[in-house]
Amino acid sequence: LSGPRHAIRLLQRGMTTQAGEPVVADGILGDETLGALRAVDALTARAGFIRRRILDVGRIVEGDPSQVPFLVEWLARTLEFLP
Repeated sequence: LSGPRHAIRLLQRGMTTQAGEPVVADGILGDETLGALRAVDALTARAGFIRRRILDVGRIVEGDPSQVPFLVEWLARTLEFLP
C-alpha cells in the first residue's frame, strides 16, 4: 500500500497507451507511463489514482479486519491528493 512502486502501479492501472492498449502496471515510471500521462488531463489522472487507492484500502480492510484501526489514516493520506 505504500512506496513509489505501488503508487506508480495504481496510477498505471486504468491508463491506456496512445495505441489504446492498457499500460503495463509494473511500477516503473517509464516512457509508456509518461506518454499515457501526457495524453490525459491532470485532474482525470488524479481522480483515477484516488479512486483506485480507496478501493485498494477497502480491499485490504475487507480481507483483514484487523487493519480497520489504520483505515482513517490511510483514507486521510489518500484525500491529500485532492486538488
